[in-house]
Amino acid sequence: TPVTSFFLAAWSTSVKATMTPATSILLAAWSTSVKATMTPATSILLAAWLTSVKATMWTSEQWAQNRYNVCFGESFSLRTSPRNYLLGIKNCGIELGAEYVFDWTHRPSVMYAKAKTDVFYTVMMVEPADHCEEAEYYLHWLELNIAGQRLQVGRPLIHTTTVSVYQGPRLDLQPHHIDFYQIFLFEQSKKLFYNGKWYHLIHQRHMFNPSKFCSSQEIKYSIMSGLQFGIKPDEGL
Repeated sequence: TPVTSFFLAAWSTSVKATMTPATSILLAAWSTSVKATMTPATSILLAAWLTSVKATMWTSEQWAQNRYNVCFGESFSLRTSPRNYLLGIKNCGIELGAEYVFDWTHRPSVMYAKAKTDVFYTVMMVEPADHCEEAEYYLHWLELNIAGQRLQVGRPLIHTTTVSVYQGPRLDLQPHHIDFYQIFLFEQSKKLFYNGKWYHLIHQRHMFNPSKFCSSQEIKYSIMSGLQFGIKPDEGL
């Protein structure tokens, strides 16, 4: 009804900034269950709103809230070398043994089957290290301007902007401690001609704030998917 449409429009504006991936999934399920009771106009409004909030940029509070649980999205995967290990949404959050550290030494190949051919993307790999604040991370990799056409089939990344060259997981594993690593995929509103800070050296990678980085750029970022894995020491350590 017109009243319901007005209510949904106002409500979507107020909560859009606080929407998390988990909430998006819950709301999508709810919309399916009530679809039969809604008018066509209200259904169209809700569908458009769901599309807009599922792919928005997180605030610093949301980065802190999702610090150790970033498994969301679909069609996003990474493949390592030489073991050809595949990390995707189905095994997201897996805790790997110490022998897998060396398989992540080299930059993994990245694939996003739902990538748009005429859109550019950003891949970010971070570690929620203990010495960092809630919304800060140790930066392992930051690649901008990845062509969607190459992401669709996992082609090698060329003609991109490497803000932080890839650095694999730490080799100095601590006893009885699991190191977590998280990889995010962002959609860019357009190609970015980057002229900001570079993060290649170790001291530059500490205390990296993804929210501040994205908000400081002249383009808009939409967070599309997230994956994570852990590396744990051998039981004998």
